[in-house]
Amino acid sequence: LRQDSSNPNPINAWNCGIQMVALNYEKDDQMMSLLYGKFIDNGGCGYILKPDYLIDIDKSKFNPFNYLKKPLSLSETINENPQRLTITIISGQFLSQSNEIRPDIPDFYVVISTHGIPCDKQSQQTKFIENNGFDPIWNETFEFDIDFPKKCLVCFDIYDYNSFTKHDRFAYFCLTMTTMQTGNIQLNK
Repeated sequence: LRQDSSNPNPINAWNCGIQMVALNYEKDDQMMSLLYGKFIDNGGCGYILKPDYLIDIDKSKFNPFNYLKKPLSLSETINENPQRLTITIISGQFLSQSNEIRPDIPDFYVVISTHGIPCDKQSQQTKFIENNGFDPIWNETFEFDIDFPKKCLVCFDIYDYNSFTKHDRFAYFCLTMTTMQTGNIQLNK
């Protein structure tokens, strides 16, 4: 029972096949960014077809809580192809805030996290770049082994490092792993 305006984590409900989870839209937190990321799929219409193993649950006997940690031996009835996700965070552009809001120069870093079936929950982060809120360059590569790509959300959170107080979340973006495009973007020609 919650008495405040916080949002519950919708991932567990989605893993069980529940598509409607009540969230407070007034609270712009990580749970809302997961919601936005999940429903970006299918053109953002709000409907997402469940994977086969959630449609015919009696046949697949799928229980997301049986997959708490790696390594896994996936049943053939689930029909998921584990994948390795490789992400390179190259740089950020025009990230700094107005000096009226924050007088100090931000020290940004990026947290990349995966959410889905419990065994796929992972998080890694870049180093923080001191005093460069305008165009920080990280050029760091991260790898994630994902056993259930159809249920996986990938989130990018940009934080301002502060050694004295809680790190401030500056920006975020989430999307499903199945909507990510493979390849790379050529930045200079």
